[in-house]
Amino acid sequence: MKNENPVKIAVANVSKSFPDARGEQLAVLVDINLQIHAGEFLCLLGPSGCGKTTLMNLMAGFENPTSGILTIDGLTVDRPNPKHITIFQDYGLFPWRNVLDNVILGLEAKGMKSKEARAKAEEYLELVGLSQFARSFPRQLSGGMKQRVAIARALAVEPDIIFMDEPFAALDAFTRYRLQDEVLRIWQEKKPTIIFVTHDIDEAVYLAQRVVIMSPNPGRISRVINIKLQKPCDRGDAGLTAYRGQVFREFELAHETNSEYII
Repeated sequence: MKNENPVKIAVANVSKSFPDARGEQLAVLVDINLQIHAGEFLCLLGPSGCGKTTLMNLMAGFENPTSGILTIDGLTVDRPNPKHITIFQDYGLFPWRNVLDNVILGLEAKGMKSKEARAKAEEYLELVGLSQFARSFPRQLSGGMKQRVAIARALAVEPDIIFMDEPFAALDAFTRYRLQDEVLRIWQEKKPTIIFVTHDIDEAVYLAQRVVIMSPNPGRISRVINIKLQKPCDRGDAGLTAYRGQVFREFELAHETNSEYII
């Protein structure tokens, strides 16, 4: 399935090493090549230690590659960009600020005037269904609600790219399903580019247009699978079940062979 949108993120021959306890370089990622198109929803899937979060951090500018080139919109990534937002598993909300003020924070950092920032924050709280909790504090919210506040805060600054690092991993299954649907709805409405890190096969297949399967030791891309399904789809859909099985088989094969090819 060819994507007609322009390439947003280009990763070319990127490798990343970190010093180990003995001061020797430990290869975490090796020869990563990947192109992500504007408006695409892509999942990085793999077990712990495969380098998927490291790859996301490189794209987000939190780390620099040891070798290779990584660009966004044709410009080399060497630092975080305020137009590119990262949502982590731990929400990152300020406990002394209420929900509305947490969302306003990013807008204030952009220099938006107070009245305009408040109106924009209220708009995005309504988008994630939390208008009635605007005056509540994080301690008064459930885990799923906190994550929705984090999503509203990220979206309010209208980023080009949203990086999501296993944001629903700590939530119960029902809340996780609801937030997956919420993210898909918002993605379809606002069309940011989303890079979503997960170790959950079901989550990757349900959310993504493409699933990038990574294998460890050292981390590398082993498979890239197009998910040719309308988003969102019924969780019991036969096509979804078929893709889930395919990704599972390819995941196993990737860890057996560590070879590289694209479907």
